[in-house]
Amino acid sequence: MKADEIFNFIYEWNKERELLTEFKHHLEVMLLAEELFELCGYGREEAKSYARAFASQHSNISSFVKNDMQVIATNPERLMKTSDVADALGDIIFISIGSLYKLGYNPVEVLSKICEHNERKGKEKDKFGKVIKDSNFVEPNHDNAKMLYTTFIRTLRETSE
Repeated sequence: MKADEIFNFIYEWNKERELLTEFKHHLEVMLLAEELFELCGYGREEAKSYARAFASQHSNISSFVKNDMQVIATNPERLMKTSDVADALGDIIFISIGSLYKLGYNPVEVLSKICEHNERKGKEKDKFGKVIKDSNFVEPNHDNAKMLYTTFIRTLRETSE
């Protein structure tokens, strides 16, 4: 899968599961926090639990329009323009791709494998709005996305030219 195909797949995957109808700040923070806790070495269930608590404490739950600009906030001290949210999410993508390269993984291969496995999840959601993995779901194996050191160095050189 090519990079542009990955973005299209992600869009279609979300559309088919009716996840594009509304941006739910609380849900997005919870999903991102869950992955962050897994990155820190927590097991899946523990990461979910910590993510729910984190999102409840730190996310902005309400959303409204102010001065023709959508604003997300739970209180006046934490007003966020949607452009600020977009910037933060873009930075997360940017950092994540850089981190994959630092680990010696091809980000396109990793994302392709994740897309392939997420397609098997189905469309059912839990009470929080997260798509549920069924009992047959198998986590992706990213061993084939690991680049040989020489390939990694060549990729770095090509991207810096």
